[in-house]
Amino acid sequence: MKLLNTLTRGTLFAGAALIGLSAVHAPVQADSFTLRIAAGHPAPPLSPVNQLQKTFVPNVTKRVAAETDHTVRFIEGYGGTIANLFEVLESTQKGLVDIGAMCSCFEPTKLFVHNINYFTPFISGDPNIMGPATRQVLGEFDYFQETFQKFGQTFLGTGAFDDYGLGTKFPWTKMSELKGVKIGAAGPNLPWLDFAGASKVQTNLNEVYNA
Repeated sequence: MKLLNTLTRGTLFAGAALIGLSAVHAPVQADSFTLRIAAGHPAPPLSPVNQLQKTFVPNVTKRVAAETDHTVRFIEGYGGTIANLFEVLESTQKGLVDIGAMCSCFEPTKLFVHNINYFTPFISGDPNIMGPATRQVLGEFDYFQETFQKFGQTFLGTGAFDDYGLGTKFPWTKMSELKGVKIGAAGPNLPWLDFAGASKVQTNLNEVYNA
């Protein structure tokens, strides 16, 4: 099996993990808060979700205890244990989740503009370039915040993961060898396969190894 042949470069921020905070909160006077944080992707392999678990949750917990009179406890649900890839936005909107992390690629309609880097030509694969550039764009245009507000949420920020790879059951060296081959992808990255003439299949990517 030839795994992770590079399909395209410069897509580091294309699958940004968007973090939304539900507008449904516990009473302010409470001494202890319990927050449910969820992502459709599992934590270990995907860096944005991994950093939620390794950095965001423990640091928020420590800072709340150190800087306020309150405490906070997180109920963590990654890998679709609370909400799957297609449910995080709606689950956060309904208050089933307090903080939701999602890939914008699984909300191609509701979060169409947040998929900006899927359609921007000649972007970089360097996070030191794409991170600040993307944050600047998101900060300059209110629409990115307003979109989340329509769903009763506050947009907190983005995360990044590495360039997309292509896992196949056979070795290949030229794009022409992928003509007619069924390849799974998610939402806005499906058009990338047009050049190869591949047969595009919508998938949530979590089942890729079994498929």
